Formats: sequence, C-alpha cells, structure tokens
Amino acid sequence: MCCFFCEHPPVITLGRNGKRENLLASEHVLKQKSVEFYESDRGGDITYHGPGQIVGYPIIDLGAIRRDVHWYVRMLEEVMIRASAEFGISAFRVAGKTGIWVESGATEEKLAAIGVHLSRWVTSHGFAYNVATDLRNFELIVPCGIANRKATSLEKLLERRVQKDEVAPKTCPKFCCGLWVRTRGSGPRGISGAIATRRTRGAGFSIGNKFLHRYGRNRSTNEAGHQQTATPGPVLLHAA
Repeated sequence: MCCFFCEHPPVITLGRNGKRENLLASEHVLKQKSVEFYESDRGGDITYHGPGQIVGYPIIDLGAIRRDVHWYVRMLEEVMIRASAEFGISAFRVAGKTGIWVESGATEEKLAAIGVHLSRWVTSHGFAYNVATDLRNFELIVPCGIANRKATSLEKLLERRVQKDEVAPKTCPKFCCGLWVRTRGSGPRGISGAIATRRTRGAGFSIGNKFLHRYGRNRSTNEAGHQQTATPGPVLLHAA
C-alpha cells in the first residue's frame, strides 16, 4: 500500500454522481479567481481543493485487507477525527453525510471531505483535510452538494495560524495505525511500522495521475477505489 499526501492549486472537482448545478460560479468568475474545474470519476458530489489543505490519496488493495467499502470510508474518517483530537478539536461523524464535522452553533460545519473510487478492490482518490484553506472559495459551490452547511478549517477553529507541516506528521502515523492488513493465509498483521516519507516537488501529482490514467477508468461507487497487488508495507509520499 502507499498514500500520496499532496497540496493542490485552487481547483473544483465534481464527482461522478455530482450535480452540475452545485457549481455556483460561472466560468468567467472561476477564471478571474484562477480556480480550475474538472469532472472526476471519484464518488461524492462537488468539492474544492487548494493551498492550505492536506489531500491524501491512499492506494490500498482492499481485497487483501477487507472487502468492505463502508469500513474503509469509516476508517478514513477515524484517521482525521484522531488527528483533529491532537489539536483539541472534537470532530465527529454525521449520519448520512460522509466526512468529519465539528459543532457550529445549532448546526455543524465540515472539516474534511472524502471521495473515493474502487476498481477491482484497489482504492484511489481519498480525503481532503482543511488546515489553512481559503474558505471563501467554498462559496463558489454547494460543498459536497449539502445545502446550508459550510466548510471550516483547523486554522479557523484554533483561531491561530496553522502550517500543514504541523498537521501532516500527526496524520501519517494515524493512517498507518488505523489499518490492519490481513494478508492471504498469514492472518492479521499490523502495518504501523516503517514509514517512508519523501518530500518532492510535484512528484505526488505526476505519479498519482499516471496511476489513475492507467487503472482508474473501471467502475465507481460513491465511496471506493481500485485493485492491484498490495506492496508489503506502507510507503507515504508527502508532496510539497
């Protein structure tokens, strides 16, 4: 397995099951704000990616671990809930709404989103965790297609500046510890061991795109990924 941790330039993506009317901004406005727009084969609706956001793309053979898409999505949520707790933030799940949320008065705001793709039980796409994201760009869309619900960020919640490098080291170990690999014929095996963290310029994007181009055009569900033989341990690439 491996997981690419990236930070994207401003971009809005629409999932396979998303509704185009949830894009509120015109093409002219997007161009003015230097925000790109792409349709995607991931599950979920519409979302925004940009600087100050940690985007994780796990590539995992669920066929060798657990063939359960809902379990996988709940695991991704748990990783981000625990990472948030490291900063004293009580994030939680909301029934019927994928991702993690925090209280905001009488309602809740979304701290992280999830949209994944499944092909032969190998995962692609993943999660987006708002660290110091420019939340004004979420006003260009109906985030995740859920009306009357706003996005928030760790920086807004803590009321101080937060660097993504402050958050990534807390997310990577929880991602590995959150998974238990069941290799065929060998029983459960923990994968919280060695982590290879590499800082590169753009490598996460190019490698990820090549993988998606080669493997990512099969079937899609709301929350799931891909299939390929899993490598014997975790490799986490942190792309700046």
